[in-house]
Amino acid sequence: MRRLLLSLTLLAACTPSKSLEPVTVVAPVPALAPVSAAPTASAVPPVQVDVAVTKAPAPVDGASLPRTHAKVECNAGERQFFACSAKEGASARRIVVCGADLGKPTASLSLVYGDATRAEDELRALIADDGTLIRYARYTRPLVTYLHLEMKRGQEVWDISDDASDEGPRPERISDLVIRAPGKSERSLRCVARSRESLMGLEDHLQKTEPWF
Repeated sequence: MRRLLLSLTLLAACTPSKSLEPVTVVAPVPALAPVSAAPTASAVPPVQVDVAVTKAPAPVDGASLPRTHAKVECNAGERQFFACSAKEGASARRIVVCGADLGKPTASLSLVYGDATRAEDELRALIADDGTLIRYARYTRPLVTYLHLEMKRGQEVWDISDDASDEGPRPERISDLVIRAPGKSERSLRCVARSRESLMGLEDHLQKTEPWF
């Protein structure tokens, strides 16, 4: 009996076993950390940029330019285009036309009148306003030359003339400043002697327009 059991044991040990089938082992996949969504535009704090805003200069007219002449004379560095002693009725007056900052964007023209001690009034405008607040005209024919400068301040018009004619039996020279304003009497300041300068010098800075006189 013991021999039989031993034989069976040895037979079992020598008997080849069946081939093993492959075993698939599934390894656990580690959980991935949640990915945060990309920040939206609203989540980005706005960047503030300080922008300096430069206001355009207000338009300038004859009424807004300050007076620059305390007396009826051109200041140092200005060019004198016209000057004369005049009469308004029986009152002594003086008239002068001055140019400041000529050749620059700030160039201006001033027409000043008053007495021997102080300027009574002044009309000043930028030369850049040529054709609107300032007009210059020259009319010429043989033996005749008419020069006129007109400046405006609102509805007020100042017209200074320097007229010469040699057509008649004797030469005529008339220079005056006429001031017209709505609702006011016309004022006329007539020169008693000719200016040493000529309004023709304005042609270096102003365009000639068709005569309106």
